[in-house]
Amino acid sequence: MFLISMKMYTVFSAATCLRIGCLLLCGGCWIRQISTFDANRFWSIILGFFVVSLAGPFFLVAQNLLCNRWFGDSERAFVTAIVGLAIPLGSIAAFVQTGVEFATV
Repeated sequence: MFLISMKMYTVFSAATCLRIGCLLLCGGCWIRQISTFDANRFWSIILGFFVVSLAGPFFLVAQNLLCNRWFGDSERAFVTAIVGLAIPLGSIAAFVQTGVEFATV
């Protein structure tokens, strides 16, 4: 999917590709949510995770592409490092918040 999303960023605008990624992400989440009403939950959950995983490369390719387009040579390495840390730090913050919520219950 990385190759497809890189090609899409060269053909379409960044805003269009990010919208496609957001639609895939939201669609996969809705499919997973619908699985709570389904008697055969396994396949609908797998389908939801598959659709969500298709959205990931759209966001991962965008960070390097935008750093290359918006920042000069002297700033590019620093900005790429900061943006590259955003996803792991966001995941850590989400897990910490979830852990705090479970600890207070």
